[in-house]
Amino acid sequence: MSGMRVTADRGHRGGSALAVICGALAVLVVAGCASSVKSPSPVPTTSASWACSAEPPGCGSAQGTAESLVGFTWSAAPAPPLSPRIAQASVWTGTKLLIWGGMHENQGQTMAADGAAYDPVTRAWTPMPASPLSPRNTAFAVWTGTTALFWGGGNGSLALLMNGASYDPTSRTWTMLPAAPLTGGFDNLQAIVWTGTQMVVIQPGAGAAFDPAARSWTGVPGLPQAAGWQPFVIGASWTGSEVITWVASQRPVVNGIRPPGFRFSAYSWVPGNPAWAAVPSRPNYAEFPSGTAAPIGGRLLFLGGKGCGPGASCPVQNFFDGAWFDASSGTWTGLPETYSGGGGPAVWTGSAMVVFNTKAGATPGPASRPSNVPPGAAAAFAPSGGAWTDMARCPIPDLTNASLAWTGRQLIAVTMDDESGNTPQVEVLSRPGRNSR
Repeated sequence: MSGMRVTADRGHRGGSALAVICGALAVLVVAGCASSVKSPSPVPTTSASWACSAEPPGCGSAQGTAESLVGFTWSAAPAPPLSPRIAQASVWTGTKLLIWGGMHENQGQTMAADGAAYDPVTRAWTPMPASPLSPRNTAFAVWTGTTALFWGGGNGSLALLMNGASYDPTSRTWTMLPAAPLTGGFDNLQAIVWTGTQMVVIQPGAGAAFDPAARSWTGVPGLPQAAGWQPFVIGASWTGSEVITWVASQRPVVNGIRPPGFRFSAYSWVPGNPAWAAVPSRPNYAEFPSGTAAPIGGRLLFLGGKGCGPGASCPVQNFFDGAWFDASSGTWTGLPETYSGGGGPAVWTGSAMVVFNTKAGATPGPASRPSNVPPGAAAAFAPSGGAWTDMARCPIPDLTNASLAWTGRQLIAVTMDDESGNTPQVEVLSRPGRNSR
């Protein structure tokens, strides 16, 4: 998904995939935000052009419907020739799945700078050539149509890395990106989105957009600052025509004590405009909305969530709610609670949202992990009808830090997880008898 990316602590485990760099995400009290909300109504239908705006190749294929996916089965594929790790960057190019970087959690939390490419046709991995980038985890990764961009991430310190490189899988060559007009100010907060033509890096003070065709950066206006409040988490999503950014703020420390309270605000920016415009935040929402999101019909579909690092799959955390946000009208529409689960990553096919550790039908109990949701469980949400459908269970029990890719014909799940000393695993969900992309 081209969805939101937020600043994160560099690879530590927890209930969410990654903790936020300035502290684990707390329950937010919405304050000082005007909002507009609708009661539940029919789910908007999917428009192919909007549904796959800035999404990877393969989005919108006929095989990606919930009705089709329910008949798919899992099969094991070769593991990548990489050491176990978490917080790796991944990107689907249309022919290859690239895995790069990450953190070796069982090796003193050292960072990785190697990678490999998986070809679903040959079912083989090929090591990527050495990168000019320093070792890092949680880098943002996106496919531009000709090259893969790898940007930012962390190296175990509190400072975000402010450089990146492009990788051409055809020539197997790396090229450093031009220096960005960015700093690590405001406690190194940033969010990153891909618009289909630009990589937009958003910071509270100022941001920048990189155009890979021109290989140049342009300035992005700084986010509005609320007097007496200090941003500590930001996230962003692309709707197909504008960037929506979410900002969680807290009171600054005074005499060693931080006053209580949080402020949650949201802003919209159309590329080329000189400033951000305020938009309604999600009403009565107690979690930062940076979980699974997808642009559908010009709207954003949100399903639960807390924070996840740039380039990492966003896990759904409090998985008993969901909502549509229509930026054009500034309204939120709630989804009925017809699903349950949590802790698993998700991927958008263009027709359905596939979410792991999830099943159709709401279940009372802890939202983070209802007892009757088995490991590897998956369900697909079809926006056209608003219904959830259970899918075949993935044989990989722990997908918390998995890299996912929808190719148009297959769903590839790669876990590099080494929490229990496990070796990397790969499973492919496809139509029975089909092994090509």
